[in-house]
Amino acid sequence: MSVRREIRDKIIELLKLGQTAAGQSVFSNRARPFNPRELPSITVYTESETSELANPPHSSLKRTLNLKIEAAIIEKTHLDDELDAVADEIERLFPPTFRPDPRFEGKLRSMALVSTEFSIIRDAEEPVGVVQLGFNVEYESHG
Repeated sequence: MSVRREIRDKIIELLKLGQTAAGQSVFSNRARPFNPRELPSITVYTESETSELANPPHSSLKRTLNLKIEAAIIEKTHLDDELDAVADEIERLFPPTFRPDPRFEGKLRSMALVSTEFSIIRDAEEPVGVVQLGFNVEYESHG
């Protein structure tokens, strides 16, 4: 199993334990279509990664993973307020001072929020509000 997958799995575990509006509707497959019966839901996925030699001449790499936590909700009257609320729930679980707990088994060095984007999907049965939080996740891998 790749370290990226292990990190995503641990983030999902923390989100499920964290009592967000999504409850247990936390997934790792961004290609999975929104199911209105499962909303609100959260999807965790990775977009890109950079790497550099960590300790030359050793073969370890310092990697920075671009990880997304995306929450989707259906709310007819206070959509922006509900998106703000779920974003706040996620940010409380991963604050700027977040340092990994033992469940990450030493794989994660740091995780910092770098972006928040809001959007709406209008072509669903009912409009779906989406908030996407982008994190830079640092970890080290050994070749």
